[in-house]
Amino acid sequence: GCAGLIGQCCPKEGPTRLKCCDIPDTSLCGSIESGLEYQVSDSWGYSINAVASPADCCLKCEGESKCKSWTWIKDAGLGGLFPGQCWLKGGLPESSTRKNGVVSGLKARYSDPKLAALAEKEEREEARVTKDECIDKLHDLEYKMSTDLDWHWAVHKDHVESEDACCSLCKTEPSCRSWTFVIDAHLGSGLPGQCWIKGGIPMETVSKDNIVSGLRERTLKPETGTVQDDDDGGWGGR
Repeated sequence: GCAGLIGQCCPKEGPTRLKCCDIPDTSLCGSIESGLEYQVSDSWGYSINAVASPADCCLKCEGESKCKSWTWIKDAGLGGLFPGQCWLKGGLPESSTRKNGVVSGLKARYSDPKLAALAEKEEREEARVTKDECIDKLHDLEYKMSTDLDWHWAVHKDHVESEDACCSLCKTEPSCRSWTFVIDAHLGSGLPGQCWIKGGIPMETVSKDNIVSGLRERTLKPETGTVQDDDDGGWGGR
C-alpha cells in the first residue's frame, strides 16, 4: 500500500484506487532531499496530518504564503492508511539532520539563489509596510459596528498566523472598516488564530479576552466609551 512508499504512486491495478494513486503535479516544487530533516530558526510553522507523499507536502508549502521550507515524515505514528505528516516551516534551513523516512524541500522561489534574494527583499518591504500601517491596535477589545445600514457585514478566515496578518486581510478588502483577531479560536489542527473583517461604522468598543482589534482608518475611531459585553458569542455577523 501507500504507507510503504516514499514519493511513489501505488499500483493502479486492482479494484481499489487509493488516494495516493493520483500523483500531484510537482513541477512547481523546488529542491527536494530525501533522508534529511531541515532545521530552521523561524518560529512560524505547523504540521498537517495524513499527508500521503512528499509531493503533497511540497504543494501545501507552495500554497501557504509564509512557508519557505517543509519536511515530510513518512510514518509519524498516526495510524491509518496515511500515517505521513507534513511540517510547513517559515524559514530557510540553517542546518539539516539525517533521518530515515524523512523528506525535506524548499519552496520553488527559494531554490534559485537569485530568486531567493529577490523574494527576501520583497518580504522585508512587505513587513515594513505592514508594521507601518497596522497601528492603533487594541488588546482584549472588539469594535462593535452599526447594524443600521445595509452594508454592515462580517466574515472570518481560520488559521491566520497573527494580528498583523489579520490587519492585512482587512486592507485587501475595500469595504472593510475594522478587524478582530482571535488569538486562539480552538480550531483543532493547524494555526489557532481566526480573523474577522467587518464593514459598517464602528460605534463602540466591547471588552473581550483573547482578541486584538483595529481599524482600517484612524478617522473611524468611535467617540463612545468601552462597555462590558456578557455575551461570549457576540461576534459580528454570527
